[in-house]
Amino acid sequence: MGKEKQEWEIREEEQAQEICKHLSQYVNSMGRRPKYFAECVSQEHRTLQQSMFNVFMSCIAMWAEKNDKGMFDGRNEFTVKTSKKIMEFLDGNINAPFI
Repeated sequence: MGKEKQEWEIREEEQAQEICKHLSQYVNSMGRRPKYFAECVSQEHRTLQQSMFNVFMSCIAMWAEKNDKGMFDGRNEFTVKTSKKIMEFLDGNINAPFI
C-alpha cells in the first residue's frame, strides 16, 4: 500500500505544474531574452533568491540523473551532460543554506 499524498503535497505539486507551464510558455519563443528573467529573479528578496536557486539546482540534479540513464537526445544533450559535470564538481551538494 503506497503512501497517500497529503493535501499540501497535492497543492504544491499542482502549483509546480502551473509554474512549469508558464515558464515553458515563456521560453517557447524565438525572441525571448533569458537575461530579463535573470534580472527579475536577481531583484527578488535574497531569501527568495536562495529558494529559487535550490529549485534550479534540483533541475540540474534531475538532468544529471538523466545522463546516467542515457535519457537524452540532441535537443537536450548539452543540458544533461553539463548538469552531470556540475553535479560532479559540487560532489552532489546542491542545497543552498536557508538563512
